[in-house]
Amino acid sequence: MFCSMGNGITICDRNREEHSDYKTVAHIGYNRDITYYEKGLSREAISSIEQYARYNNSAASQTQHCPVLKPVEFSKLDVQELKGIFTRVLRLRFKDVGIEVASCPDMGYITVFSNKESCMFLSEYYRYMQTGIKEGVHHHVFTLYDKANTNY
Repeated sequence: MFCSMGNGITICDRNREEHSDYKTVAHIGYNRDITYYEKGLSREAISSIEQYARYNNSAASQTQHCPVLKPVEFSKLDVQELKGIFTRVLRLRFKDVGIEVASCPDMGYITVFSNKESCMFLSEYYRYMQTGIKEGVHHHVFTLYDKANTNY
């Protein structure tokens, strides 16, 4: 379980309790550094924690859009890596995902070409960052701007 406690992301094991609360197994700080409190975590758990620390952007809450972790600068990532990130995000909601991704690192933004529903979902998922959606001739275009509307 990944949750925000006000100072980064705390990772707990919902299958074990300690002091009448879920056992804390790791913590991801604002700069995305990981501190493990539990030895012997499964490879799957470690992989999930490391992937969250590397790629996830999350807001404090539905009403507080400030980032919990230092936001990922997507435009600086490889296009294939970006496509994998956005495909994983979209699979949270959609079974079939069809996207293309373009990066403009000098301008500080990326674009995702897909259908309207996928673009709307990405806009909500990255709600604390500046985004835009435009309708194209054969697809919709989702644009995500690095560093926009954040304090870092």
